[in-house]
Amino acid sequence: MTIGQALRKIRQNLDLTQKEMAANIVTRPFYAKVEAGKSRISADKLAAILFEHDVDITYFYQLLRATYTSKQKKIESDLNNKMEQAFNVGKIDEIESCYQEILSQSHSKILKLRAMISVAYLKNKLNQIDPKIKKDLFIEFNEGQNWMTNPELLRLFTNTMPLWEQDTLAFFINRLLNEMKSNKNISELEQERYLRVFENYLAVCYI
Repeated sequence: MTIGQALRKIRQNLDLTQKEMAANIVTRPFYAKVEAGKSRISADKLAAILFEHDVDITYFYQLLRATYTSKQKKIESDLNNKMEQAFNVGKIDEIESCYQEILSQSHSKILKLRAMISVAYLKNKLNQIDPKIKKDLFIEFNEGQNWMTNPELLRLFTNTMPLWEQDTLAFFINRLLNEMKSNKNISELEQERYLRVFENYLAVCYI
């Protein structure tokens, strides 16, 4: 879905005319051209229109994802979904096959790490993970700030939980909780990501 198509969908859901949707932020004729894909709207004008009508920005960009995501990103997203489905049902042969696909098709170091650790976990071979990899991961989660706000690194952290002693894992989780407390503008999407991390933590440590 293009930006214009997404705007039209939202406007129709809100039961607004084009003039009402434009809200004097842009002219009605210009807005009509944006919906039709004949004119481009600036980021600040687009944001103003969305905020004016209390449109969820995350929802809006979800509508655009399929259109504006690169081919490589789509491949990696499909591989990620395939890997997670295989892991959730515990099918070692499927996740090993997916791991090989990821090695050959993905450019993402993080996705490759996640797949490798998922395979090792299902095969009960986490103790065979290269110590250097574990050391690098520890440095990332111990010293890096980016992992607590980066969705890919949060997924990596979730996948690596079985690697750590409970005290180490509790230390990382505590850092994540402190990040949440200090972030006054946390979005619903970020809250959902953190909740998935905490759910996995409880599963790893107490189930």
